[in-house]
Amino acid sequence: AVRLDGSDSDGLLQLARTYKRMERAPDATGALRRAIAVRPDEAELHQELALHLRDQHQLAQALAACRQASARKPGFVEAHLGAAGCAAELDHTRDAVREYEAAIAAAPGRADAHRGLGAMRRRLD
Repeated sequence: AVRLDGSDSDGLLQLARTYKRMERAPDATGALRRAIAVRPDEAELHQELALHLRDQHQLAQALAACRQASARKPGFVEAHLGAAGCAAELDHTRDAVREYEAAIAAAPGRADAHRGLGAMRRRLD
């Protein structure tokens, strides 16, 4: 059962996903932020917010959320890849390089991280 007093982060996450399906992005953002307020150290909630914000083309906020996720869970590859993608879209090439390098350090076999790093290094040339 979902608690309606705002203390159930899993319920808030489900609510956010429902709002997204209903194309109610601001409500989804609010539910995700409330879930993070309940469990601020859960990296996955920050990453979920980052993905949502990126879908809404709020790249600077998405980048910040990815960084919050990776700060809470060192080696969180998806957070580093998300941050790299946001940084690249914002033309923050050096930041994107650092994030791709962090993703590769955490998961050396990730081909997508190697491809992204190569693309960003070509931008620097």
